[in-house]
Amino acid sequence: MRAALRSLPHSAGGHLMADCLRSLLQRGWPLALARYLLAAGYAIHAHGPLPLYSTRSLSVAWEMWLRGEFIVPQLNGAAYAHKVPLLYWLIHAGWAVGGVSDTWPRVLMLLIGSANLLLLAWFTRRLQPGAPRAAALAPWLLLGCAFWFVYSLQVLFDGLLACWVLLALGALLRGGPATPRPQWWLCSLAVASGLLTKGPVMLLHVVPALLLAPWWSASVRAAPGRWYARGLLALVGGGALFALWLLPALQFGGPEYRGELLWTQTAGRVVRSFDHARPWWWYLAALPVLALPWLLWPRAWSALRKLPWRVDPALRFLLAWLLPALVAFSLVSGKQAYYVVPELAGLAALLALALTREGERGRAWLWPFALGLVVLGLVLVLVPRSVVAGGSGRHWLHDLLGGDLAWGAGVSAMGIALWLGGARDGIHAATRLAVAMVGMAVLVHGLFSQALWHDYNLQPTADRLAALQAEGRPIAHLGIYEGQYQFLGRLRQPLEPVPLEAAAAWAQARYEFRDAVALMHLEASHRAQPLLLQPFRGEWVEVWYAMDWRYAHGLGELHKPPHPTEISPKDYDRARDLIQP
Repeated sequence: MRAALRSLPHSAGGHLMADCLRSLLQRGWPLALARYLLAAGYAIHAHGPLPLYSTRSLSVAWEMWLRGEFIVPQLNGAAYAHKVPLLYWLIHAGWAVGGVSDTWPRVLMLLIGSANLLLLAWFTRRLQPGAPRAAALAPWLLLGCAFWFVYSLQVLFDGLLACWVLLALGALLRGGPATPRPQWWLCSLAVASGLLTKGPVMLLHVVPALLLAPWWSASVRAAPGRWYARGLLALVGGGALFALWLLPALQFGGPEYRGELLWTQTAGRVVRSFDHARPWWWYLAALPVLALPWLLWPRAWSALRKLPWRVDPALRFLLAWLLPALVAFSLVSGKQAYYVVPELAGLAALLALALTREGERGRAWLWPFALGLVVLGLVLVLVPRSVVAGGSGRHWLHDLLGGDLAWGAGVSAMGIALWLGGARDGIHAATRLAVAMVGMAVLVHGLFSQALWHDYNLQPTADRLAALQAEGRPIAHLGIYEGQYQFLGRLRQPLEPVPLEAAAAWAQARYEFRDAVALMHLEASHRAQPLLLQPFRGEWVEVWYAMDWRYAHGLGELHKPPHPTEISPKDYDRARDLIQP
């Protein structure tokens, strides 16, 4: 590439083109962005929305759109207090132009992931104005984070939240962390957008760094009163903008929605989570996996140990952001891996500063990852499916092993290329490792789409439920309903959720043949024939006429001859083949 630049014509136009290309390559982020768009663009269109999170987000957006209710989110015919509406509004904006489909939400997630990379380069440049190589490297480090790449393909909220966190913190750093001249208006807008994306949790990502400003900035330490006064105004301004949605939502949502939004989804999660409750040390144990491969890379630890932690304002700023956020999320009862997605961007900025300051010293240490990729590819190619026992169900390894040999061979080839490619310095090694991790993620995603997607694809069930609703049949769902069918089937009526423990009593009270039942998580057994039977994550989804279901469970008389069936491994494969697109 450099030789090609030198060979450009010695004209004004040639010099201008060469300067532009050199600037592009020196910045680094355009190449990272292009690679992300190519890789994620393929992966995100390899299959449909993934249950249960992506399908639920799309179902909420669909019901808001269907009912013309754009203030209070809706799910299965009821107000949905778990999330606030900004992501849904962005989905609606695309649907208003191109119609309702899952194409725009996928494109939207690509745009959000791209914005993460661009904002990270911008944030790192403000964090360390004299280190352009760090701003060029940081997007590569985030792109190479396997968890972040996979998460960016889902229709979820924390990727969008990371944009607002980077924007708010970057607004504090104009002029550099030593002598900041904050853009308080930009910080206020970012805080408001974060609140509209995921509620008060936005403050856990931003407020600690703002409060600890006298520790990381000498100029703020000289006059803290002015800093805190303006910071408070910025937060109040962001809260006021958030209230433009919150107050009408509380009014229109009703008392149950108000109680859940103001207590259950905020303080309730902190004190005693109703969902995802995990011990305080959970994030510490999960971080090496969430930040894979960087926290398992010896070169990264070597570079981190050599940083001047006590005197560098940029490093202090990162610590003021990352450590309080980690402590806060560890103390909160409910924990999910994707809650710390914004902090993965901060970790990428930290590692970029460390690697660029270390320079060419130290070993690359790429061979352990290269060896791991080679071994993983060989396992996918050589280990037969017979190593996993069959039975009435299916372990996911059964379908993953012995799949198309090209995927496993591709993973091994990626490892060999990483092994033989070499690395001149830490920056070059990190970029090569990031490229290898993205390639591996794409190959494994392709293998998932081919070998495992049949166990996640709920489209056949959603289509059957839509047809039953078109016939005017009421539909009940036995067990916890996560909204997984509403968008996929474009359902226009809610399903009636019935707890499994109340299923027998419910069935005894239903006498009309026209009712239908959707049931998830049944074990295979002898039973009357359901309308639809499909595998889902090692279990089963079934759609029944209510009277058939009652008979199969000894709760009533049969209105027609039974169709007993036993689900064998061969039947499982046949059912899987029938529902593959």
